[in-house]
Amino acid sequence: MIDALQHSFFQHALLAGTLVAAMCSFLGVYVVLKRIVFFSIALAQIASAGVGLGLLLHVPPLLTALAASLAGAASLARAEQRRRVPVEAVLGVGYVLAAALAVIFVAKNPLGEARALNMLFGNILSVPPVELLVLAIVVPLIGLIHLLFAKEFVCVAFDPETARAQGVNARLWDLLLSLTLALAVALAIKTAGVLVTFALLVVPATTARLIVNRIAPMFVLAIMFGIVAVPIGLFLALNFNLPTGSTIAATSTGLFLIVAVARQIGLPARLRPALTAILTAAFLLTLPAPGSAQGRGAQSLEQDVDQLKQALRVLQETVRTQQELILKQQQQIEALAGPRQQAPQEPSPQPKAQPAPVAPAAQAPTPLKEEPPAPQERPRIPPWMALLPEVRIEGNFIYNHTFKDRKRLEAELGEERPGEEFFARRNRFNFRELELGLRSAVDPFATFEAIISASQTFDGDVDVELEEGFVTFPRLPFRLGAQVGKFRTGFSEFNEADPEEFPEVDPPNVITNLFGKEGDGWIDTGIRLELPFALGDVPLLLSGGVFNGDNEEAFHGGRAGSFARKPAYFGRLEAFFELGQAAAIEVGAGYAYGHTRDEAGRPTLRSRILNAHFEFDYRHPVLGLYRGFNFLTELYYSWRDRFREAEVNDEEVIVGREVLDRYGLYALGELQLARNWFVAGRFDYSQLPEREEIGPPRRIETAGSAILSYKPSRFLTLRAQYKHTERNFALDSDEIFLQALFLLGFERPKPF
Repeated sequence: MIDALQHSFFQHALLAGTLVAAMCSFLGVYVVLKRIVFFSIALAQIASAGVGLGLLLHVPPLLTALAASLAGAASLARAEQRRRVPVEAVLGVGYVLAAALAVIFVAKNPLGEARALNMLFGNILSVPPVELLVLAIVVPLIGLIHLLFAKEFVCVAFDPETARAQGVNARLWDLLLSLTLALAVALAIKTAGVLVTFALLVVPATTARLIVNRIAPMFVLAIMFGIVAVPIGLFLALNFNLPTGSTIAATSTGLFLIVAVARQIGLPARLRPALTAILTAAFLLTLPAPGSAQGRGAQSLEQDVDQLKQALRVLQETVRTQQELILKQQQQIEALAGPRQQAPQEPSPQPKAQPAPVAPAAQAPTPLKEEPPAPQERPRIPPWMALLPEVRIEGNFIYNHTFKDRKRLEAELGEERPGEEFFARRNRFNFRELELGLRSAVDPFATFEAIISASQTFDGDVDVELEEGFVTFPRLPFRLGAQVGKFRTGFSEFNEADPEEFPEVDPPNVITNLFGKEGDGWIDTGIRLELPFALGDVPLLLSGGVFNGDNEEAFHGGRAGSFARKPAYFGRLEAFFELGQAAAIEVGAGYAYGHTRDEAGRPTLRSRILNAHFEFDYRHPVLGLYRGFNFLTELYYSWRDRFREAEVNDEEVIVGREVLDRYGLYALGELQLARNWFVAGRFDYSQLPEREEIGPPRRIETAGSAILSYKPSRFLTLRAQYKHTERNFALDSDEIFLQALFLLGFERPKPF
């Protein structure tokens, strides 16, 4: 096995198997304890059908498997909540349908049979670096989600009645657990196959259940048993020339049998892992050496490599011989065609002399030949026209319809106060915004841009303001770039681009809760610097800025003109990875620091926000205008100071300070179905950054959206969005948004 580690394909297989084992074994604890084993196998079959569909349509199988598994998880989770049909019957129907579709997709694919074995049984030795990179990003992301929401997941999974009594939305958290399980299953099946995925979901968690009863140690032991099974399975597969996927699954089952036998003979639970390790090590030590007759191991691998090299040399020699034959045939053809080209040609006849015309005596002298007319000069453009700016006009009109009790909902959310502005007034047409953009080059080293916006206020009036106005310096010393003025700060992906460029009607809840109800994000006055550089082959972008801190919610520097004003700062690092010619990944993290106002209006309360984002973009290499997929998720974590109520202690008034930590996230995915049609979905989770004296200590909003967009041209977008929001401090709401968005003029940079 030491010799095999020298090969890159074996290193990739070992790393990919370890990541898949850790991810599936961790989620397998939920699968085993919730008794949803049949749910997991149905989900695995649905993901395999997605892989078959991807192979048939010549699109990345990972994307189709992910879409199929997420849709299947959402459908099955919703079907489990209905009591009319037994859950087992629904799962059986889903499994049969997915298996039938997988067989049909494979049968219609000319290369289906060759790829079906890899799809069903897995070929972990052929994991490409792209999938390895995706695993290395997604597995920690799933672990981070479960770490942040560990209490909610455990409470909902194992004690849903208590969770409902405490005001936790058990249905929503159960759906989120199913979606993370679907994401893990899709990635694992594409990497290791259905058999290995199902084995790692069930067997390590069951093995850990035989040893411990508490949940936390069960997670640790399950991950340990899953990770240990991968290298042992690969080692056995290389020694005995066995299929890797089946060997890993059998190894995991063997570990389970050892623990089960130890349990039957009455061995104490704390000694069962030690017995498993001793028996496994003893078994590996008794294996034949790689050089023996039974164990081929690395020697067989080297022989196969030598045979491939020899076959390559024979192929090169054959190609060289064919090239020489082709060259000889070309020379023979030229030799035969040469005399025909050199044949003597008949002399061309001499032209007969024409008699000179005799001019009559009375003929006038011959006039001079007319000169061609001089070319007309192009009209010169006046120099002052170069100073005229480019013009951009953008209009955004929205209609909102809110179901249920609208007036009561507005009263509970505090949105009925006169003069209050928010994203969209309920049950009415909203003139959201009309923008006039101007852009001009100041000189070859600077560009000026201004955006004047007109928006409708709460009472129907139109408010006109300078939304952005800044100068960009793209070429400063040391490869620096700078922006000075009022603009989108660039902290996080949403604050980097115009919100109208995102495939959604209303902004995510975490944006409106952290930066204000207008939904525009953080627009402030200050300066931002950018430094692009590279670390090896990975392009990086480091940015940071200093601003006044004039934001509705997140930051406030204090009263204008006061010496006590405190600015806001942020720093951000982004990395970009190209996955071939059709896909790319962007990841980044940022930190912002500033102050908010206390009850006296002074900027004495600290406010800090941590942001992390992940974006995946795919365009079809041939049908790039018709097929594509984009996924973006962002996490926000904020800390804000807050003064507690005054306490009297021995006639001394004590005013304490406390820190409120809140977090939120959103995940947005968009799929292009045709040239003009797009479908998207979004999940929101947001904790409000304030704490009220009445009601739950943490005010939480969760929402799900389905979005359909039609773009007749690049200048016009018609969009519809359905949004369901659940709150623990107010009524739930169902909303429908209709949007007409047009754009004329220059285009601003895209968010990716």
